[in-house]
Amino acid sequence: MNHTIQKEVRDPVHGYIYRSTIEEKIIDTRVFQRLRRIKQLAMANLIYPGANHTRFDHSLGTMHIAGEMAKKIGLSRLGKDENGYCTVRVTALLHDIGHGPFSHVSEELLGYFNKDRFNGSDRNTIHEVITRDIIEKNEELTSIISGQQINEIIQLLQKNDTGRQERDIISGPLDADKLDYLLRDSYFTGVKYGVFDLPRIINTLQQLSLRDGTQLCIHKDGLYALEQFFMAKYHMTKQVYHHKGRHITDAMIVKGIVLGVEQDHIKELRDLYYYDDSMDYLKNYLNYYDERIFNIILNNNGKFSRYYFDRLSSRKLFKRVFHRPLIAVFNNAVVRLDMQKMKDFTAIEGKIADKIKCDRNYVIFKIVRYKNILNQLGEDIDRVLVIDKNNRPEFFDKVSSLFGSINQADDQLVEVYIPFKYDSSDEKNRKLKDLEDKIQEVLSAIN
Repeated sequence: MNHTIQKEVRDPVHGYIYRSTIEEKIIDTRVFQRLRRIKQLAMANLIYPGANHTRFDHSLGTMHIAGEMAKKIGLSRLGKDENGYCTVRVTALLHDIGHGPFSHVSEELLGYFNKDRFNGSDRNTIHEVITRDIIEKNEELTSIISGQQINEIIQLLQKNDTGRQERDIISGPLDADKLDYLLRDSYFTGVKYGVFDLPRIINTLQQLSLRDGTQLCIHKDGLYALEQFFMAKYHMTKQVYHHKGRHITDAMIVKGIVLGVEQDHIKELRDLYYYDDSMDYLKNYLNYYDERIFNIILNNNGKFSRYYFDRLSSRKLFKRVFHRPLIAVFNNAVVRLDMQKMKDFTAIEGKIADKIKCDRNYVIFKIVRYKNILNQLGEDIDRVLVIDKNNRPEFFDKVSSLFGSINQADDQLVEVYIPFKYDSSDEKNRKLKDLEDKIQEVLSAIN
């Protein structure tokens, strides 16, 4: 494979990013250019006006970081490791090629409309299947990438491909994806908590030989940078990814599209979100991006979907009128568990709507989980090994005095969003109190 560096592009996060001949060809394809029209954070720009960055930007940044990580562990040497280096970079470049409109919001919609077919699998499953389909079947990509390399790329993207440092670069506790999106999201939202010392993390990367393969680790000299990275992820999750406005915009997109399919019967939306593995489906899927969904819905006579997207386009967002801990709302442990598993809250929304005298199509009920810092970072912390000066590995949470001392409970919250008007602060508080009492009455009856 020809990996001669041909061109450079200036990136606001990483400076110059260099691209090889094959990477340049991939970037110039229509299927990759589509990512310019898919925002990284859906409609978070309604909350953070600078958050207009895209999956295109992020994919270039991920490729750049993956290359730097690969060089650090020796994959860029001439000879047998050169192909490994090239494959890691191309895999990182293509890792988000299957994203639909509004990024992760489409994953939720694909999961909702295909829940029977995929039998309750996590929401990422269908997105990963579509990514694999595109890499394997798209004619633009298969004319550039050899069949053997396509197989290697698909293998690196598989969750079960463990015991390889290359896999850790693509999807692991310190993968290039996370290292880029935290810095990029922080930069474009203006939230400075997402900053960490990326060069130090890369420079202290090491590979550890295990019985069943290799694992990417970090030297103890990089411990403070690693703590900084995990704190950045935690704060970005609290400040940006779990911002109440972000939850509301995502929920409005989802509800508007669900109603567009189920009530307004908009064929384009149904064809997009009911997955099948045919080439016709794939070709159709690749024609969609954020703005096209807006155009389809706003130029359609559908009553309900247009209502939601009219409000989104003019930033007339729903308001959060109920926000209480799950355990305070549902005192029955079995009911709480059922609520966490439930995918469709239409019946509950109908009961709330009847009680508060609102159209049931304009009530959104959600269970939101705000994980504590350790559970939020979860497997990332559990899987990171730190190598001491005697080349002995230890788990990060055992070495870190900061993270090892944290003990904080998860929060699981019940939230309700509706269109909500008020003329004064007094009226707002009075209406909110009345709504909260009525919604709690409805939910208490479920126990």
